[in-house]
Amino acid sequence: MRGIPGTHIIAFSFEGGGSDNRLTHGGLSPLVWNLCREYAARGHRVSPVTPAHARLDALRERFGLEELHYRATDTVPLVPEPKVWPREPQRVNLRLTTGTYRTRLEGVDVHFLSGA
Repeated sequence: MRGIPGTHIIAFSFEGGGSDNRLTHGGLSPLVWNLCREYAARGHRVSPVTPAHARLDALRERFGLEELHYRATDTVPLVPEPKVWPREPQRVNLRLTTGTYRTRLEGVDVHFLSGA
């Protein structure tokens, strides 16, 4: 855990809600959270980025999330399995918009991504 104090550390994790046991689904989440807290305690700016996993309303209620003004919109091509979806087109374009939300917990700026 060495480094130049004041370094901005950004941690991307599929499971990063270890700050709240109701958001923990496996071993990765508490590991990410504890590392982020340790880095913050050593004087670093720490920003974990994690999906909200369809829990945005609960996260807003518990942590008072701040909605950031960054949105990403993209088109994702999907190819339905013909044996499962025989009447669907061979390709479907799904348009997705992802919003960003932030809260500060124990000196850590936690960023959640949530798709509409």
